[in-house]
Amino acid sequence: MVFHSLSFFIFIFLVTLCLIGFRKHNQSIMLIASIAWYGSFGAEGLLITLFCVFIGFWLYNKLIYIDSQKDRKTLLLLFLLFVVFIFILFRVKYLSVPAGLSFLFFQLTAILIDQYRRPQKDPITYKDWYLFLYYFPQLMAGPIERRGNLLPQLKRGFSLNWENLSTSVLLFSWGFFKKVAVAGVSYRVAMAVSNTTSPGAAVLFFGSFLMAASVYADFSGYIDIGRGVSLFFGIRLTKSFKPFIFASSPADFWRRWHITLGTWFRDYIIKSMLKPNSFVYRRIIAILISFLLMGLWHGVAWNWFLFGLFNGITVILDLFYKRKKLPTIVTILGMTLFIATSGYLHLSGYFPNGIFDPIMSVQWTTDGLLELISYVFVPFLIFFIVEVWIEKRPNGLEDVPKFLAFILSIFFILSAFVSVDVEVQPFLYFNF
Repeated sequence: MVFHSLSFFIFIFLVTLCLIGFRKHNQSIMLIASIAWYGSFGAEGLLITLFCVFIGFWLYNKLIYIDSQKDRKTLLLLFLLFVVFIFILFRVKYLSVPAGLSFLFFQLTAILIDQYRRPQKDPITYKDWYLFLYYFPQLMAGPIERRGNLLPQLKRGFSLNWENLSTSVLLFSWGFFKKVAVAGVSYRVAMAVSNTTSPGAAVLFFGSFLMAASVYADFSGYIDIGRGVSLFFGIRLTKSFKPFIFASSPADFWRRWHITLGTWFRDYIIKSMLKPNSFVYRRIIAILISFLLMGLWHGVAWNWFLFGLFNGITVILDLFYKRKKLPTIVTILGMTLFIATSGYLHLSGYFPNGIFDPIMSVQWTTDGLLELISYVFVPFLIFFIVEVWIEKRPNGLEDVPKFLAFILSIFFILSAFVSVDVEVQPFLYFNF
């Protein structure tokens, strides 16, 4: 029951009716709906995560009453080892990964580490705990919420927010357009490039850039759909993407790309390896390890190891060794190359004959480039214009006048349906 399916629209309609008819039980309705939604992807995954979440619930409340710092640390480390074991079991053994497993684990470990570092003495109820971790608009892809933002909203309950209806619909429709039109078209072209035996250099470069754009549109589009749905139910989720094409450096790129995922690695991986006044070399090692882990999170393969290594090194060079501001044209060319290289390392997982085979057999021509550009021109023109507009607005799409919001929503939905001849790919991070 993915966000861009007809069954999901029916599901939202039924949840809305239940919230209208049983307002006093809105939290119970949302909890049942969220677990049922997650269960629609497989009973086995639901049972596995329910067990892990229950263990986490026990540990969270246990940390309230244990005063010994040593015992608290031991319990937390045992649970984190358990989570790592479950994740490695699925990733390395190539078992069928439960949908959204890692994002659920990210949020679960975040709230437990926060409780360890800054304990709150108020126990959490079963209902609030399971809602916090299974709330369906953000479960599958994020944003990875912290207890300080999401938990108080969930405790207040759910109510249909007609005041924010225009913003909800606009976020939903913009996410739908990105997912169906932009991600669908660019993914199809990138796959065609990956299956080309000896692509031209320009085609390979363009296909690699399109792969990065496809991942961005797929990821951010899915999250924007969830944010729109959640806002309609009265819950405001954290913004997790900013237009990546305006990044001024590799570090700035990662401040825009899945912001809540980046801050999770910063707060729970990098900071855990640092001490106050740590030497520069220790900070460099922490950042590099964090990016290597992020790469291997995608998959245990050489292309993902190189993906993490490349991004880690470029971010380190940017943060610690950039001495002066570069000319605008150099920045644009450099970031275009950076994005295309990241896209290539992502795309290389689909190459039939190895990571570097297309580079080794590349032909230095521009043959076929104009055909690819013409294929993606219309959706990317719309995408670029709107991204420019969003970049210039402090609150993005969240304070657009109601009438304009509905006009734009209709335009995005109709533009997405123009692309129905393009096969809509499943969410790329569905089994992460």
